[in-house]
Amino acid sequence: MTSLSVEHKIAEAIENGEFENLPGRGEPLSLDSLARTENLAHRLLVKNGFAPPWIEIRNQMDEDWAASTKRLSQRLEWLESRGMRREASPSWASAVKTFRQEIEELNRRVDDYNLSVPLSQFQRRRLDAEAEIERLISA
Repeated sequence: MTSLSVEHKIAEAIENGEFENLPGRGEPLSLDSLARTENLAHRLLVKNGFAPPWIEIRNQMDEDWAASTKRLSQRLEWLESRGMRREASPSWASAVKTFRQEIEELNRRVDDYNLSVPLSQFQRRRLDAEAEIERLISA
């Protein structure tokens, strides 16, 4: 979306009165509220489809990480519910192998993502498949 279309959307929202009666309207911003204001603005932009591409990439990576972890957790729960030992289960070995491959791919995406963000504070840590496997087993 171009900046002209963003400006058009903002002008349209102003015309429709969407910025009327906002909390704190007409009051000076305190320095403490600047971070919250920035976060609120960011959430509003994202919610309305104006997120920069790197934010959408990060959100997709987070969703993929959660999905991979959930699949592995469900496999472990399934084995435990049937009284099966995970160490002797080909199903568990296969699930762990798949999980490690998914995390390896996600880590490649994390590396690419870290090169695309505008500031280093937005970079993500690489994912640790072994730590997550241990966490799930210990839980």
